[in-house]
Amino acid sequence: SDKQCLGGLVCFKSDGTGVVPGCSGDAADRNYCTDRPSPTYLMYVGETGPFPLSLCKGDCDNDSDCAGGLYCYDEGGRNGRKKNYCTDTQVLN
Repeated sequence: SDKQCLGGLVCFKSDGTGVVPGCSGDAADRNYCTDRPSPTYLMYVGETGPFPLSLCKGDCDNDSDCAGGLYCYDEGGRNGRKKNYCTDTQVLN
């Protein structure tokens, strides 16, 4: 997970293609820490912040956990996980 990576790196979960953003070599179905490829790449920083969270960072519980003008998006617990991320688009239920 991102929490296992140091210094603002993110955990890249290999899709079996052997390509890890910002790295060379063969990933061979392993997970690696890498630079965040873009500001819109999801980054899980944990339930304790630091708050407020910036764009595409999580885990937020409500809009106040996000930086000004951002909204906490409930990703719905896909894949058995429940992590919410700050987005610039308000989603109404």
